[in-house]
Amino acid sequence: MPGYEGISGRYASYFLGYLMQNRYRDLAKAKDYYQRCIVFSESTGDTSGGFYLFANMNLARLAVKEKDATAAKRYYAVVVDKAERKSEQYKEAKAWLKKNKQT
Repeated sequence: MPGYEGISGRYASYFLGYLMQNRYRDLAKAKDYYQRCIVFSESTGDTSGGFYLFANMNLARLAVKEKDATAAKRYYAVVVDKAERKSEQYKEAKAWLKKNKQT
């Protein structure tokens, strides 16, 4: 919705993306909302984790399902860069990137 400032927009867009993905199964809208979450996060400088990290993670998983290796690689690279090394997100992203080096 118009009028959201960065922090509220980040929260709203992430939760709308999550709902679209998991409840309504509208993956196109889910991807759009997750990308908006990333833009809001970058505009406020909140890229160290949280919603930014999970939006990238969900976009990477959606890209893998759609067999879009280029997009998956881009999103997983962000996850590897931003996630804590012991987290499950880091391990998943690192494993996928190692398995798919040639893409």
